[in-house]
Order: sequence, then C-alpha cells, then structure tokens
Amino acid sequence: MILPVIGTVLVAGALFVMLGYWIMVRWDHGLEGESYPPWFTDLDDTSWQRALAPNASGRVGLGPNTPVRVCGAAGEQAYLSSLTCDADPPTIPFPDPFAAAGARKEHLRPLLYPRIVDRYEVPCAGATVDLYLSPYHCKGEMTEEVPSGFVPRFEGG
Repeated sequence: MILPVIGTVLVAGALFVMLGYWIMVRWDHGLEGESYPPWFTDLDDTSWQRALAPNASGRVGLGPNTPVRVCGAAGEQAYLSSLTCDADPPTIPFPDPFAAAGARKEHLRPLLYPRIVDRYEVPCAGATVDLYLSPYHCKGEMTEEVPSGFVPRFEGG
C-alpha cells in the first residue's frame, strides 16, 4: 500500500526537478524575450544586410575575450553574412544568414569575459579564420565594426 504512494511521490518529484532545471536553463540564457527576425520566415527580407563600420581597433572578434557583440543566434548569422574576407580575390564566406548557421564550432566560457562566447570557423581564400561572437547583447550594445582581415560587405544602411 505504501510502495505505490512512494513511487508516485518520486515520479512527481523527478518531474518537478526537470521542470525547474528547464526553467533555469532558459532563464540563464536569456531566451525568454527572443523572437525570430523577419528574414527567418520571409526569404525576400534583407534586413540582415546592415552596414558595418570599417575596422578601428583590429582586435574585435579575433579572441574569446574580445568577441563581436550581437543579439542572439540570428544576430550571429546576420553579422557573419555581412562580412567579406579581405583577401585577393575578396571572398564572401556566407552569402546569406542561413549559410552561416552551420559554422559554429563550440561554446566557450573565457576567463576574462562574463558570458558564453561562440567560436565560428569562417572560410576565407584557402584558410579558415576563427571569429568569436557573444550573442547576449540585445539592449543596444552590439558591435558595429568589422574584425581585422574582413571588410564590410554592404555599404550604407
């Protein structure tokens, strides 16, 4: 008689713990307010073609402690699609955001940077360049410049 009650309590407790874990993971990554941009559903939308500024520091995006700051995974894809490799001949590594979706290779937690950073492998003229992007900057603190070795693909906004 007591054994079925204990089993029911254990199953209910396990489900409660799983629900709590799921809520913590979503809360920790800030996904509660994230929505898909229009170009995920409308292939004719070119809003991802934002103009970037020429490179000022040369360091942004080239190391895990100086990542490019974007808003969400969609922002990472749009940013990468806005780059052209500064090589001879210039190459466009990702012709659209969907092409950039599979370039992410790992998530890192750098020592000097407070958030998780994604490492992307960007193919440029026979070589692969590692770019680091932080997708947790949706409140106007996004990077608007291009990493060293790249030029803006789109002029004007």
